[in-house]
Amino acid sequence: MQKISRYISMAALALMGTMMTGCTGDDLAKEAPQTNNDNHTVTLTTTISLDGSATTRALDAQGKKTFAAGDQVAIYYQNTSDVAKMAITTALTTTDISDDGKTAKFTVTLNDPKPSGKLRYVYPASMAETEITSVDGNENISTDFEDEQDGTLETLASKFDLAIYDGSLSSKALLPTTATLKNQLTIAELTIKDYAGTDITDKIKKLDIQLCGNGYALTRPDNAAGPIYVALYPTPGSNKENITVTATANDDTKYEKDFKFTFAANNIYPIAVKTFKVVDVSTLPILDREKNVGYYTAQNGDMLTGTIANRVRICIAANANVALKNLTIDYEKPPGSTYFHNSGITCIGNATIILEGTNKVKAFEGDFPGISAATNNSTLTIKGDGSLEAIGQMGGAGIGGGKGGNCGNIVIESGSITATGGNNAAGIGSGYSNSCGNILISGGTVKATGGNNAAGIGTGDYGTCGSITITNGVKEVIAKRGTNADCSIGKGNGNSSCGKVTILGVEYWNGSGYVNDEGRIYLQDPDLKIIP
Repeated sequence: MQKISRYISMAALALMGTMMTGCTGDDLAKEAPQTNNDNHTVTLTTTISLDGSATTRALDAQGKKTFAAGDQVAIYYQNTSDVAKMAITTALTTTDISDDGKTAKFTVTLNDPKPSGKLRYVYPASMAETEITSVDGNENISTDFEDEQDGTLETLASKFDLAIYDGSLSSKALLPTTATLKNQLTIAELTIKDYAGTDITDKIKKLDIQLCGNGYALTRPDNAAGPIYVALYPTPGSNKENITVTATANDDTKYEKDFKFTFAANNIYPIAVKTFKVVDVSTLPILDREKNVGYYTAQNGDMLTGTIANRVRICIAANANVALKNLTIDYEKPPGSTYFHNSGITCIGNATIILEGTNKVKAFEGDFPGISAATNNSTLTIKGDGSLEAIGQMGGAGIGGGKGGNCGNIVIESGSITATGGNNAAGIGSGYSNSCGNILISGGTVKATGGNNAAGIGTGDYGTCGSITITNGVKEVIAKRGTNADCSIGKGNGNSSCGKVTILGVEYWNGSGYVNDEGRIYLQDPDLKIIP
């Protein structure tokens, strides 16, 4: 059995109950019908046919789905006492299979089958459970395929490509003359790439998939090569569902990606998964400057996850795209220990943070921001489907600058973000007595709270910032000014200054004064809510 085509359509299997007399090849279709079993133990022979479009299991050199020697079918049925029973057909031999491979002769023994009783075929038989309480219940389908696959199409085809027929025995307790088996699963044909786009599939030894509450874990054979094939339950309905793919390389490096996809039964989906390299921050050593440890600079394609348990200085390299997934940086200094003044995350240059899951980043100590946006006209961009809580300490912003430390531009494209500034620092923008660049919020849900004398979005006390723009693409923006601050969006107090403030296309501040009749009242609202 081998895969010839990347795109395969659904299989339909026709079961025709007949008595067999030993003919093979194309003569299989000419056998006489099965006889009345009179409700006792009886051996029946049935012909199972595959139509021309049947796919997703075994393919011959011409790309047709065909039977193979060793195939078996599990048959569930009711006996005359209404007890659910299961029987396994004998394994196919080459002489049982027709010349074109689309028809095969199966032999099975049923014990006291009930006339008109419920009936189910499960194909292949390896997907059937032996301990059952009903003919058509979910418990008679094995879940072994969720963690016993090996990523090869051959194993998947022979053991795990589930097809089912539900029907009933005839009034004489005969198998149906014809029946259609319908594929129940979908197949993902995965190519794993690193963030740079390099194909690393051949280096992957383990794969874990989470989809719709089901987990699938597989270990590949040694020296496995090529795409990784995984049988999955299809997703319900037509909506895309979240899927998480975690791949472990031969050197134990983990790669991961969250994305949305729709899987329909009876299909194979070729998917190239561009992954992040997983970095568990809880495994990083405590900062020791003499030993030069406890520093980690996230590179392009890294995914930071886990909980900081010690003092660790985390930076993001210039021009890097870094994911945060279920990351917690919320270190509390033990009593009596030395101070550790640092931002939760420090951006060295241009940086893009991609949010997945739930994240919290808090400055360690001192006048530092939760996330420090680099200076020198650099831009920090935040986006993704996850959430972020960013908290500054003392004179540090939630996202932006710290006391006396300038920061560059800040762009928020998506995500759910809560930013809280320290004393005299903005939630998003400049810290105490420093400057930041332009602030653009074009999407997502944002809640920003400033400290004393500081705006929610804009400047801290004695701070400056560039233009502030909030577009119609946002879901909701809430800005809260701190005590004694002039504005919730814009300048913190009389000692501060900011550039032009434009909200949903309306200009409220031109850098030196209010230009909209409602500007002063609007921007000074202590709980300013913006919903397009």
